[in-house]
Amino acid sequence: MECASCGITNDPDSRYCKKCGHRLMSNGQRSLTPEEHIKIGELIYAAYKHKEAGEIESAILACQGALALNDANASAHSLLASLYESKGDIHAALNEYEYAAKLVPENNAY
Repeated sequence: MECASCGITNDPDSRYCKKCGHRLMSNGQRSLTPEEHIKIGELIYAAYKHKEAGEIESAILACQGALALNDANASAHSLLASLYESKGDIHAALNEYEYAAKLVPENNAY
């Protein structure tokens, strides 16, 4: 898989570039089951609730759980970016915002 940021070729199952650390976009997304869609929604909802309660690490874990089920969920990437931003991890936040923008380029919020 080629990194969109630096152009280096990575292993096909890599999630992050071995050179620059940029998150790699997966070309082949499998279809999700209805149960997986529900679980993703529950995890994103839980992440928002944790964020409201000031439980940033728990919110991050919930987002990561949703993304483990569907790495092409722009909303989860955007929420994860805002969580990283609130922690002061600007580099990680920018990576997540960029990934969300690549998934949904017409969304100016990303």
